Amino acid sequence: NLIAFTMDLRSDDQDLTRMIHILDTEHPWDLHSIPSPSMGHPLEVGLALRHLLFLLEYCMVTGYDWWDILLHVQPSMVQSLVEKLHEEYTRQTAALQQVLSTRILAMKASLCKLSPCTVTRVCDYHTKLFLIAISSTLKSLLRPHFLNTPDKSPGDRLTEICTKITDVDIDKVMINLKTEEFVL
Repeated sequence: NLIAFTMDLRSDDQDLTRMIHILDTEHPWDLHSIPSPSMGHPLEVGLALRHLLFLLEYCMVTGYDWWDILLHVQPSMVQSLVEKLHEEYTRQTAALQQVLSTRILAMKASLCKLSPCTVTRVCDYHTKLFLIAISSTLKSLLRPHFLNTPDKSPGDRLTEICTKITDVDIDKVMINLKTEEFVL
């Protein structure tokens, strides 16, 4: 658990410096202090975007909640934040992308809710999350009767079969499936 607090420090020449202190309760000797980038003043947009992007990436990778960070996002920043977050996501390895795929979709959806210009994207991201959940549920229901292809899961095999068959009628697709490969 992390505890964050701020402290204002004045130097001899009366300059105000706001410090952010982060204390890890599991390791009480770990106290991290960083100067607040704004020091109580508004940041320029580019610098604010970099700080917000860094914090969002940190939340994406560690699994911490990003809702507090969203309080500092202005509606005009949403589009560029989503694009830069996606760029950082695509730079990751394929294995890490697979782990973070649903988390980045949820993060993008919550970011896009902040701007009226990106409301349609919110629906797209939520729909994609919903379809991923349905796909995962259906794939988990299938189990192989015997292992024909140990490198592919039954759900992946079913996806492969469905993409080869061009019929849009679900009954025809089900007739062409070999039922011994799949058991519900």
